[in-house]
Amino acid sequence: MNWYLIYTKVKKEDYLEQLLTEAGLEVLNPKIKKTKTVRNKKKEVIDPLFPCYLFVKADLNVHLRIISYTQGIRRLVGGSNPTIVPIEIIDTIKLRMVDGFIDTKSEEFKKGDTILIKDGPFKDFVGIFQEELDSKGRVSILLKTLALQPRITVDKDMIEKLHN
Repeated sequence: MNWYLIYTKVKKEDYLEQLLTEAGLEVLNPKIKKTKTVRNKKKEVIDPLFPCYLFVKADLNVHLRIISYTQGIRRLVGGSNPTIVPIEIIDTIKLRMVDGFIDTKSEEFKKGDTILIKDGPFKDFVGIFQEELDSKGRVSILLKTLALQPRITVDKDMIEKLHN
């Protein structure tokens, strides 16, 4: 039995994971928790790490028909010569999973790092990282503007480090 990658229809990953698991196949459908800002409110969402893709451990001599004809599956990646996913890739994904989700530790910032604000009312502004303010992910940023350098507070997940 080898690991293969299945290309699925949009938003069918969970449905197919259930069907294939019920058919006796081992399925890897890694998820990621994200915090999104919608209408100025933070909301935690769960998304597939690889949208429209699932990993399945199968013996194609036995399971090809079930994979090929399950509604919601577009095809095995590799077509008529399906690509075997190296076990090292599967193991790496599994190692990064914590409580069923991929662990995405936020980027570490040091005082003086040049950052770009990715979201919110100050989107696309460049600033200087000052400090982390609390355990909720709030950080202090010194904005780089023409006349002023105002200090603002934003959520840590709204910034990224600029590499010079």
